[in-house]
Amino acid sequence: MRDIVDSFLKHLSHVRRLSPHTTRNYARDLNQLLSWLEDKKHPGATQVEKIDVIAIRGFLASRHGRDKSRTVNRKLSAVRTFFRYCVRHQILEASPAEMIDSPKQPKDLPRALTVDEAFRFCSAPDVQEPSGIRDAAVIELLYATGIRVSELCALNLSDVD
Repeated sequence: MRDIVDSFLKHLSHVRRLSPHTTRNYARDLNQLLSWLEDKKHPGATQVEKIDVIAIRGFLASRHGRDKSRTVNRKLSAVRTFFRYCVRHQILEASPAEMIDSPKQPKDLPRALTVDEAFRFCSAPDVQEPSGIRDAAVIELLYATGIRVSELCALNLSDVD
């Protein structure tokens, strides 16, 4: 099994020309999978054909308490890519990782401006210049209405009442 992982990592760096950072992360993720399989006495630790969906899900579930969901997603991506490689090189007939959905990513809210920051931002344009008047109007409209930038860019004069 480790021989297949080694040839996969060489494929990533030499054929696909992925960055050393990406290759190192894939190596770490796959080694974690193999170590987890060995700890669980799973037959897949020595034979890639024995790794199934349940084993991969178990590995990912074991990482949920330790890693953020983005990291778990990266680990799943590494596992999926490895099994696609195995299918492409006829080591396996089908990839057990393709049936696993990625964990949902949390949506971080943007940081809101403080009152002082908002006042500084609104007073930043030089209203003595024509472009400053435009900039002040844009900032005031964004701040006062909560309109999206894309909506502001698509705004026509006829849209304003």
